[in-house]
Amino acid sequence: MKKIECIIRPDRLIEIQEALNGITTGITVTHVKGYGTTKGETQIYRGTPVTFNLLPKIKIEMVISEDKVEEVRGSNRNNPESLSNRQTG
Repeated sequence: MKKIECIIRPDRLIEIQEALNGITTGITVTHVKGYGTTKGETQIYRGTPVTFNLLPKIKIEMVISEDKVEEVRGSNRNNPESLSNRQTG
């Protein structure tokens, strides 16, 4: 058994979930905050620039049999907007 974790942008959740639908029997979805290459973003609030260092992200976790690892990783790589794919265990 292997545990796979992916951290993605919130707008990509449905697309990734549909790609994994036929491969895995279940996933765990957690709302997290973090930043990658963007290092956050700056917005104007009441005329003052405000920097948000931690942006909303989605963390997907799943435990699968070893023979399906490459299939799951491939489905995530086919989505170029995925920010992270880390395999542990």
